[in-house]
Amino acid sequence: MTMLSMLVAAGVGSAPLVQITPLKTYQGSHVIALAAASTGSRFAATMEDGSVRIIDASTRITGQTLIGHPQPPYAVVWSADSKLIASGDESARVFVWDVHSGQRIKTFRSHIRGIQRLSFDPKHTRLMSTGKDDVLKIYNLKTGKDEHTILGKGANFYGAMFDRKGSRILTGILGDGARLYDLSGNLVGLLKGHQGMGVNDVDLNSSGSRALTVGRDGNAIVWDMGSRAPLGALQGHKDWVQSGRFSPNGRMAATSSVDRTVRIWDTVKMTSVGILENESAIGSPLCWTGDGRYLITTDSMDELQINLVTPAQGGKEPRPSRKRHRKRG
Repeated sequence: MTMLSMLVAAGVGSAPLVQITPLKTYQGSHVIALAAASTGSRFAATMEDGSVRIIDASTRITGQTLIGHPQPPYAVVWSADSKLIASGDESARVFVWDVHSGQRIKTFRSHIRGIQRLSFDPKHTRLMSTGKDDVLKIYNLKTGKDEHTILGKGANFYGAMFDRKGSRILTGILGDGARLYDLSGNLVGLLKGHQGMGVNDVDLNSSGSRALTVGRDGNAIVWDMGSRAPLGALQGHKDWVQSGRFSPNGRMAATSSVDRTVRIWDTVKMTSVGILENESAIGSPLCWTGDGRYLITTDSMDELQINLVTPAQGGKEPRPSRKRHRKRG
């Protein structure tokens, strides 16, 4: 079982800000990608055998297994209404599934290499795929057709996702950090950081006001999306950081690294508050369940691991404090 180390958030003898407790490891499972429903405790896990399993973290029971991928699916995502799941594999196939029936309802195959990440827009009318061919594809889910193609032209896209309005795309690149595009592929903003060593993954908090980028410099950076300025660096990993996810309430973030750890961070104080050790050597995939009660990771054998989060990190994000200014007389 994964060993747990907790960092005390305040002085000696005070309680940890958050505690992560391993509950169950699914021995023999070989997990590649993870994604959680927006509410509740269900999550999807893609397996090396090509299947996609829907699991309830609270009961630890597998509800459905989606079958059809001819090669391992390296990307999976839920729609915001939790009615659809999309998964993408190494054969460049993207499947869209109806969660209730477990039936495949759409298939896309537009990339020439495998799929690295998927993202639904907020209204779940569009789906975007990040390909290992340095191409972003946007599909119209109503017509089933390709709507837009964005070429990286050597940028090497990583982890692209829609913003919370569905009008912008945030993506990591190999060079100067992260980029913002409009849906037509026009560059509209830059998040420069990570010493030019490349960003492996990106995430947005639920309101879209802050972004998280994780990089090959061993750091994660939290950004203000209004000003596109860095709010702080999350430092502590000893090697490439592969994945990063905000908790549902935005107060915490989890990051995974090839240093075989998953770190939990306070995104206000920019401090590490917990470490899961003996995790995947290639960087564990990550997801928080929608209720904020569980953090899903993979251990050193790439086996699925459900971890209890205390206190739960669900609920609404805290509103930023605003200073009142006295009027001059």
